[in-house]
Amino acid sequence: MRINELHLQDFGMFHDYTISFDPQAQLIYGDNEQGKTTLMGFIMLMFYGDQGRNSKFNLTLRKKYMPWNGNKSAGTMTFISGGITYRVEKEFGGTQRTDRVRVLNLTEGKEIKLPDQEEVGQYFFHLDRDGFEKTGFISTVGAFDGDDKDQVTAQLVQNLAQTGDEDVSSEVVVKRLDDARFSLVSRNQKNGRLVDAQAQLTNLQDEQQATKELLTEQNQHVDDLKTLAKKRQKRDQLKEQLSKDDELRKMAQRQQLLNALVESKHKHQTLSQFPMAPNDISDFIQKAGNKVSAARDARAELKGLSADTESQQHIPINQEELAAVKQQDKMLKTLSNLQQSYSTMTKPLGEKYNQTQQHITDLSDQLAAQKQTIEATKADTDQYNQWHDKLEQAYQSEQALKVQLGVLAEQTKAAEEARSDRQRSMQNATIAGVVIAVIGLILSVVIGVAGIGVAAVGAAVLIYGIVNRSRIAPVGDNGQSALTDQLTQTQNVEKEATEKMASLQPKVDAHGQAENTVQSVTVELRSAQQNFAEADQAWQKAMANWQNQLSTMAYQLPELTVTRLGEMDDALKQAIKQVRDILTAKLAEKKVADVAAYEVAFQTQNAQEKRLAAHDRAKHAAQDAENTVVALFKDFVPKPTTIAESEQSLSRLKTAWEDDQEAQRKVAHMRAANGIQDDQAQLEDSLAQQETGTPLTDNERRDINDQLTSLG
Repeated sequence: MRINELHLQDFGMFHDYTISFDPQAQLIYGDNEQGKTTLMGFIMLMFYGDQGRNSKFNLTLRKKYMPWNGNKSAGTMTFISGGITYRVEKEFGGTQRTDRVRVLNLTEGKEIKLPDQEEVGQYFFHLDRDGFEKTGFISTVGAFDGDDKDQVTAQLVQNLAQTGDEDVSSEVVVKRLDDARFSLVSRNQKNGRLVDAQAQLTNLQDEQQATKELLTEQNQHVDDLKTLAKKRQKRDQLKEQLSKDDELRKMAQRQQLLNALVESKHKHQTLSQFPMAPNDISDFIQKAGNKVSAARDARAELKGLSADTESQQHIPINQEELAAVKQQDKMLKTLSNLQQSYSTMTKPLGEKYNQTQQHITDLSDQLAAQKQTIEATKADTDQYNQWHDKLEQAYQSEQALKVQLGVLAEQTKAAEEARSDRQRSMQNATIAGVVIAVIGLILSVVIGVAGIGVAAVGAAVLIYGIVNRSRIAPVGDNGQSALTDQLTQTQNVEKEATEKMASLQPKVDAHGQAENTVQSVTVELRSAQQNFAEADQAWQKAMANWQNQLSTMAYQLPELTVTRLGEMDDALKQAIKQVRDILTAKLAEKKVADVAAYEVAFQTQNAQEKRLAAHDRAKHAAQDAENTVVALFKDFVPKPTTIAESEQSLSRLKTAWEDDQEAQRKVAHMRAANGIQDDQAQLEDSLAQQETGTPLTDNERRDINDQLTSLG
């Protein structure tokens, strides 16, 4: 057997996790608590669901590895056994008995039915859980927990764990296991005690299942027949109830039709009391209504003319007086419009003209003052620039001198270092001559003449060092003093230039500020001149418009100039007051409020005679219309003598006719709806023979129909 793939849908820490194994060998490694032991527990539970208790925690493996997300444990395992690929699907319950297990032969495409209470591992390995753990499943080296009754198997497991050689001490165990297995199931899987027992058990289970299914089917048929009989009885009862309700509804419809016929007959009898044929009533109502409306309109017109004639009072006004008042009113409106135009257009343009002109004057004065400042500070600025140039030249000279002094300082330092090196060299030669001379003297005492020669050499070296050391000349000035004097003079020039520039700085600043001001004022002056040109052009147009307005009126006003804008305001106010006073006096003379009332009074005086004539004509027309209306109702009882009485008679006739028509329409509508064509006598006879009862409501009928629909 070889396991190909594990899929842990929900098991311990894993959810929807799949792992595939290498066909040759598979090594799984990782840190603690990463799931290695969980995978081994999953394999064990897929083959053997009944695990007993865990001695350490008193838990079964299925409870130990309950999914962390709260779902049921489930998964699949795919493996190859005997060249056939199988897949085991298992959903774990609380115990092995409640597990849901399916074993599929993927090679042949069929499901394998496991014998009752037989584990997957028992079916394929022909071993129980203990045998599987002792042979094919070693969870941890040294963790074998078998008992002492099977020392051979224990030794085999120990050899496998310690030496890795499965042939060591295992042949006896393997043979015994094979013999036991083949006695239960032969090599070809067709014979053996277990195979026979399994076949017999399968047949008995099939017969038992067939019997249970047949009994269940028969009981279901009996229940279906009982249910069908109850439904049929209920359906018949509901149909009978609906049929009875249909009869009651028909009887109610016949009763309603009878009531409508009786009402229609009564309405027709009421209409027959009027002195005319029923077919002529509609035309009479329309004709009489038109005549009554015409008479009412004529009387209303007469009433209005009478009120107007009585309420009007005569105010004597002639044509000349009206023309004079209109002329003053027109003059007042013209002056008011002229004042409005002046205050909103003409005067603001003149004020803008004056403002822009004054702005140009102010800018010109400011420009002249700044130019004077520039001229006054020009000499000081030139002097400041000269000192600035001197300061710049002195600063450059200072920097050059400092560079030269630096170079000379470096050269002097190098010369001093060379002199010091030569002095140290001559000193070392002197010391060496002394040492050699002393050694020579010592040797002359010891060895004679040779020592004297060495002493002579030492004396020569000593003399050389002393003579040459005295000849080393000191390092000279090398021109540094002259350069230092020049640097001092340059710094004095810088100090003097700085002091002079500081004293001239206020005037220089004033000169620069004046130049900047001249530039900005010049720009502003150009803009002001442009604005003045535009203001002048607008003022000229305003003056032309003003003259055109003055030419349309007869009132004399003073001449308008740009320098006398305020005087024109006073002149306009005085002119308006003068014209308004004249107009007010004329209106007060006739005791009217305004010009419109003045003109109305004049028109009223002329229309008075026309109104009187129209009143007479309306009076005759109203009397003629009333006589015509009364004549239409001469055959009515009681006979009307006035227009009001005629309207009352017409209203009674119209009401009776409309009631009769409505009753006839109601009967026709009911006959069309229910199809009943019986007359009043037939309806009375049929209703006398019917039983009484209350029909169902629409909701009740709807409920019954719903029940019939549900019964089928």
